[in-house]
Amino acid sequence: MAHNGHVEIRTANLSDIDDLVDLARRTFPLACPPHMTNADIETFMSANLDAQSFTLFVAQPDHRVTVGVIDGEICGYLLLIDEGAVQFVSKCYVDESFHGRGLADLLINDAIETAKARGASQLKLGVSRYNDRANRFYQRHGFTHIGNRLFTVGNQVENDFVLALELSDPGAQHASV
Repeated sequence: MAHNGHVEIRTANLSDIDDLVDLARRTFPLACPPHMTNADIETFMSANLDAQSFTLFVAQPDHRVTVGVIDGEICGYLLLIDEGAVQFVSKCYVDESFHGRGLADLLINDAIETAKARGASQLKLGVSRYNDRANRFYQRHGFTHIGNRLFTVGNQVENDFVLALELSDPGAQHASV
């Protein structure tokens, strides 16, 4: 558990599920491209960001849900999936009212350190090509564009970026807060 002033970064537990679902439903639409319909976003959230999904995320041994807690409220979360030499950031979201306050930095830095501790050589993630804020954030942390992937939200199929951070490179650095 890491503390930074009034911010706590910790592993989520089953008692956090309702708060995680609420946060996910508030934050996922913010990352969607402007042409995405509300119906498609709702379809995706109902299937992938519900209590059952988060219960599985928290319970699976190869998944780690990390939460950022500010003044007792979960304000951000990150889902890291252990895929061996490659660790995958499946989700990284912060409540809009806490953007720019360093919480996402703490979450991604925790994921980087966890991946290194697991002996991973690379940390990968997918991000919307239209999400300029997220793309700048990941670039600032040393991630580079290595390809594309198809990502389905409802009836929309998006061509997202795949970004990676090489962890085995001694010159690889990430931004500190």
